[in-house]
Amino acid sequence: MKELEQLRKGLAMGDVLLIEDYGNSLKCIFMKGGLAKLTFTVEDDALVEALRLKGEHGIVEGATFHAFRATFDSFALHVKARKLYDELNYNLPMYMKPEVREILLQQAVA
Repeated sequence: MKELEQLRKGLAMGDVLLIEDYGNSLKCIFMKGGLAKLTFTVEDDALVEALRLKGEHGIVEGATFHAFRATFDSFALHVKARKLYDELNYNLPMYMKPEVREILLQQAVA
């Protein structure tokens, strides 16, 4: 994913991540020494949701930034797995989808 690679690049360049929320997308700004080093927009739903959970009030800095940088590989794996799961769930037959399956099980028991 291009957006994950840009995040990886930004983590190497900066020491603060600012996240501006625009509803369906996020604008990520990596800062170092008060200057913006890298700016890009994230539109992937799984990545937007995961990034919203990372920063407090849209700011990732200090120890939180360093922890995010250190655990970025597992973060990226989580996002990729989420996308794969969503894609597989979308392609499942209707009776195999978890929410439909639960309803069918409840009806069978009743």
